[in-house]
Amino acid sequence: MFAAMAFADDAAVLTKIKNANAQIKTIESSFKESKKLKANGKVIDKQGTFYFSATSKLSMLYSNPDGEKTVINGKDMLIIRDGKTRTFNTDKNARMRNLSTILLCSVHGEIEKLCQEVSATYTATEKGDSYFVVIKATKKSSKGYSLIEITYSKADGLIKQMVMTENSGDVTTYTLSGAVKNKAIAESNFSTAKK
Repeated sequence: MFAAMAFADDAAVLTKIKNANAQIKTIESSFKESKKLKANGKVIDKQGTFYFSATSKLSMLYSNPDGEKTVINGKDMLIIRDGKTRTFNTDKNARMRNLSTILLCSVHGEIEKLCQEVSATYTATEKGDSYFVVIKATKKSSKGYSLIEITYSKADGLIKQMVMTENSGDVTTYTLSGAVKNKAIAESNFSTAKK
């Protein structure tokens, strides 16, 4: 009886996450990224400012290392890493479409849409002050993600953390803090123009 009360069923938890996120139009937050490489155990830490708009826009502008960024603006995507600038049309690049879908849907609590787009299943639970969603890929490939674990705040539905495990075994953790929702965000933060 206690276990049934402590953990709501998956669909009920997803409904709570979706309802809370329906009220979120924008998010601005600090973020930390930590990537652990399976091959050598090396950990790469980064940080910056995270921006999200419910109109299919997301950006991670890094302050450390300065100048790196990941920007999604509809079907357009810009990635600047290690001095290299790459742009993508996610309609024409399946791998980048998957990444774009994972990021946008995870942040906005659209778990069922994410699972449908990337061929995955999910479980959702609640405990304490958080909702927990675990997404598992149903198809194994050499590239992509086998497992995604997302934590949302019960208080406002905001994403707090996302842990993405690649099929290669590399694990990237994104942790957001100091989030402000529904604040006007300059469109320049979502620019996918090469500079």
